[in-house]
Amino acid sequence: MSKNNTTMDIEKVEIVAYMYKQDWHRMSMHDQDRDNIEWHVENCMNYIIMSSEGVTTQWNAPPDLELDESWSEEELLALYYELLEPANQAGYKTDKGVMTRVHKIFGAVVNRAGF
Repeated sequence: MSKNNTTMDIEKVEIVAYMYKQDWHRMSMHDQDRDNIEWHVENCMNYIIMSSEGVTTQWNAPPDLELDESWSEEELLALYYELLEPANQAGYKTDKGVMTRVHKIFGAVVNRAGF
């Protein structure tokens, strides 16, 4: 992932966050196995984390959720943060190390949200 971006495309983050939330919602409507839903959400969140660290994952994201090389670390961390509440509702456990990185980049905004 590109780490040299100095601007963050908020609209891109919001659109992709919406796509992830819709994917999770669709899955919960069609799959009543809570373990499958938790597994999928966890994989999605880990995919975002690893992408923000420039690590290639062995897990293949569904085509409509795949993140390309244009995403900056800041955008990926903003996406993680945007998805955190619905992910937690699906059983995901917040990664404290990633939240430390989020705090470093977004500081006061995140602190006001109570994280």
